[in-house]
Amino acid sequence: MDALSLISRLICAALIITIHEFLKCFISYKFGDEAPKKEKRLTLNPLKHIEPIGYLICVFFGLGWGKPLYNQTHFYKNRTRGITLTYVIPPVVNIVLAILLAILYLNINLNLYLYAFFQEFIPMSITFGVLNFIPITPLDGSKILMCFLKPNQIVKYSNMEKTLQIILILLVSFGFISGVNDFILKLILGPLYK
Repeated sequence: MDALSLISRLICAALIITIHEFLKCFISYKFGDEAPKKEKRLTLNPLKHIEPIGYLICVFFGLGWGKPLYNQTHFYKNRTRGITLTYVIPPVVNIVLAILLAILYLNINLNLYLYAFFQEFIPMSITFGVLNFIPITPLDGSKILMCFLKPNQIVKYSNMEKTLQIILILLVSFGFISGVNDFILKLILGPLYK
């Protein structure tokens, strides 16, 4: 990885996580949760949203996370709908934004720096969005899953969290996630490059 690619990845990871986490905070706030406002997270300031380990994993693997949102879901008028939209919309936006930029990337002339930025942002944003649907804490999929589990199933799931996290780390370390990532990118971006 050359210096320009590394700088681009550092910038892209910060932007992707910030957009993702800001949307999560904003949607939760709109459903009646005051926590994002109290924590001053209704902002696009990356420092309010970036979690160091999740950020570095995003830079080098595409899969990552931001600071946890300790949302107060008991304030939601419709808890299931509120949780679902809070955790589904941000990764969907990551994917849609990447696709729109890919279309732009294919139809305009870019200078060296924008070319490097687009080259890193597009696959990273799709990877971040898609893989955040994995139902393992701290990824968004875990919140969505728990929303639909029965109380006794939530207890069982919570007891398995550490094991699932270790499995996820091993999958990332041994390149399995990269293989899935490549498949997803070809599936989503492939038609655009034909």
